[in-house]
Amino acid sequence: MSPRKFAPTRWTLIAAANGADEAEAKAALEELCSAYWYPLYAYVRSRGHEPQDAEDLVQGFFLRLVERDYFAAAKPERGKLRTFLLHQLNCHLADSARHQSAQKRCSDRPLLRFDASHAEAAYAAEPAINDTPEILYQRRWALTVVAQAIETLEAHYKENDRSQEFALLSPALTEPTATALDTTAVAAALTIPRAHVRVRVHRLRTRFRQVLTAQVASTLHTTSKIELAEELKALLDALRV
Repeated sequence: MSPRKFAPTRWTLIAAANGADEAEAKAALEELCSAYWYPLYAYVRSRGHEPQDAEDLVQGFFLRLVERDYFAAAKPERGKLRTFLLHQLNCHLADSARHQSAQKRCSDRPLLRFDASHAEAAYAAEPAINDTPEILYQRRWALTVVAQAIETLEAHYKENDRSQEFALLSPALTEPTATALDTTAVAAALTIPRAHVRVRVHRLRTRFRQVLTAQVASTLHTTSKIELAEELKALLDALRV
């Protein structure tokens, strides 16, 4: 199964956002913003900015990436997409601070679509742990990637008229089967033998690993299996923090 939402790579979106076609560039930028808005927003909030200022700063950050051709700096040797975005965001914050002004909305400036209220609600629900903004960013990036992988997998099941199966089995993606599922109830709901529930959970987890691996690979500007393995490990380490 190949994830349809992230094919062939997030770096192709960067190329599109840096292209001459204005409509294509805006669409690519909006997709990047939609995918990675919250980790960046949470990072800015954890740096002490108020919700409105954080929203304006991240909004301005994405727009400036295209306006000033910063995507031209996104070369393979510059590393991972998450690293590139955080570095550029820090530059943007420093520049905004020097000018004593956030990138405020202007009526003549195009806006990107994202759910800022949802982002602030999610930030308010963050555990009260004294993490550095960098640790929070890495963890939120990892959780975002996992959530996107689950969303892609859910879409696959839906396309195959298996939404109920996914809803019943998906808790096993984050918890051990023994504690996440009532296999007797699941078997009855799906009208299958109880022994088959574990088989389907195994298949679901296998597909999830495939989708997650493809999702992580889409944020790398390389086909190196070693670098992919390192990034997967970094993602899992971030989730354990």
